Amino acid sequence: IIDSKENQLHINEISKQEIDEIIQYFSNNNIDNNYLHNLEKIKHIYLSGFPISYNNLFPNNNATTISLPLYPFEKSKFWIEQEKIISRDSELSPKLHRPLYYEMVWQHTQKNIQQEIKGNILLLANDEFQVTEFQKSLNQTYNDITICCVVKNNRFHKMDTNMFSFNPSEKNGYRELIHGLKKDNFIPNYIIHALNIKKIINEFDTNKAYNEGLLSIFYLMQEIIHSELINANSRIKMIFAYTYFANTALPYLESVAGFTKSIPYLFPYFQCSTVQLLKDSSGIPNIVKELANITVGIGSEVRYSADNRYIKSFKPLQNIFSSSSGIKNKGVYIITGGMGGLGIIFAEYLTQKYKANLIITGRKEKNQAILSKISQLEQYGSQIIYVQGDVSKRNDVDTIIHTALKEFGSINGIFHLAASTTQKYITDKTDKEFKNTLDAKMTGTVLLDEKTSDVALDFFIVFSSISSIFGDFGECDYAAGNRFLDSYMEYRIQLVGEKKRSGKSISINWPLWQDGGLHVDKELEKEHLDKLGLNYLDTKTGLTIFENIH
Repeated sequence: IIDSKENQLHINEISKQEIDEIIQYFSNNNIDNNYLHNLEKIKHIYLSGFPISYNNLFPNNNATTISLPLYPFEKSKFWIEQEKIISRDSELSPKLHRPLYYEMVWQHTQKNIQQEIKGNILLLANDEFQVTEFQKSLNQTYNDITICCVVKNNRFHKMDTNMFSFNPSEKNGYRELIHGLKKDNFIPNYIIHALNIKKIINEFDTNKAYNEGLLSIFYLMQEIIHSELINANSRIKMIFAYTYFANTALPYLESVAGFTKSIPYLFPYFQCSTVQLLKDSSGIPNIVKELANITVGIGSEVRYSADNRYIKSFKPLQNIFSSSSGIKNKGVYIITGGMGGLGIIFAEYLTQKYKANLIITGRKEKNQAILSKISQLEQYGSQIIYVQGDVSKRNDVDTIIHTALKEFGSINGIFHLAASTTQKYITDKTDKEFKNTLDAKMTGTVLLDEKTSDVALDFFIVFSSISSIFGDFGECDYAAGNRFLDSYMEYRIQLVGEKKRSGKSISINWPLWQDGGLHVDKELEKEHLDKLGLNYLDTKTGLTIFENIH
């Protein structure tokens, strides 16, 4: 509704009788030359606070609704006087721009009161035994539902009415499955992805966890969208469930949470929660009940330990400030992605303040720009070695670590900053683009950690992002990769406790840096920051934060 001053209507000048006549005009379904004029009157009457019943205006329900575009919205403002808005640059800004520190924790919560759901449920399960367990629990919990079950096999096959088998490790398996659902006119309202409900920990090998976890969700979402099984206004709720084992992090499965939190940026009505079940717990009834708990917004992360329910939430970090920076004067540090924006910021910080010796890695061949930057850094008394290499390739990581130890004799710490993004929505990504985005953060982290397992590190730091928690701009893989980093550092902490690694394991969920880091469209970034109530992080503040927390 656009408010124009020339059409401004003074409600005080309208009598109760005139209001009744206008309402009666619409009730009679009149459409004549006075229609738009009366509509303008109704608008101002309503905006003035006069209670108007929609049913009285359109008693025969002859009005229809239309779907507004998801984005972008017009950036104009209406009704609110500009001077009443507190500017980001106002005198209050310094109070609002201070850094706040949080960590993610599992918080115990009461189980929600069970609600009824109805509609079609698509179940992806390991075998027919698991299908039987789910069917029993679903039918005991809900009344008005239809279940279509899909089990793992080497090929796609329609076994019976609402019963299929497919190969979850192949993209074509999902294409055949969705085609089969469309052919049977089965449009799911709910999806339970239970392929990672396991009984023994040995089943969680890396390839299987990736193929039946993150890659499976990628294939499933693309086929659902490309086949037009759903559209931007479809309301589908999904649960990605998997077994976890006490004191064991599962980065390849936990990364799915980053992916699913990004989907609502493209499809606001497609909601997904991840549910972790402790091994040997009677978890299937809990998964079933969670279907009714999925709400609009960024999906929840739920964990069940026995019959206790936990939700991942924020907690302010206590005692955040360290007594010393942890950086050694003339120390030896590896910076992956060191010639990117953030890499250069931290290379300058380490050389200027600590005269650190650096092994900087990047995928580009050494060129004049790189040589010039190395020369600038060495002016502070540091020795800089550039190693061309891809951290997702085992031989290249071998070369990086070997060079560092050969030239300096030790490595004091690792800064893993390497990252890439295609800046495409998940709907438009190829398999190769999806994998390339994940390689640096997933494969690169694992290789760097394994190749330094016997090196006496002071720390291993990975640069993650708030996209791990809030989702990205609809790319999905970037947020998933960052969520992997967070989980892998938890895993590395366990290895340190077992004396299999050394040094601190730290993942920092950075917001958007003003200088450096990966950027997308400025308007999209501003909209994202405004939505989260955040600002760009300037370099000085970012470096201060780093010194405080590591």
